[in-house]
Amino acid sequence: GKVGRMEGIAKMTCRSAERLRLPKKGNLKPGSDADVVIFDYEHVRDTATFEEPALVPEGIAYVILSGEIAAKDGEIVNAHLGKAVRYEG
Repeated sequence: GKVGRMEGIAKMTCRSAERLRLPKKGNLKPGSDADVVIFDYEHVRDTATFEEPALVPEGIAYVILSGEIAAKDGEIVNAHLGKAVRYEG
């Protein structure tokens, strides 16, 4: 079935961070990492395929990591921001 807008956002943010025990992720509280994605809900679309998995999605205006712009309109602005998070649960 379909997931509502707010439920989908919660599943991708705060609920995932809670499950992975990452208290500074998934929220916009003071002291958190300030990771934000600004997107157009009506136009966001995954363009990646199995043949071309690195295609840029549509409808994402900004990716902000630790309060700094990492990507703007599908272009990497600062490739040094962010890091992989590994779950060892």
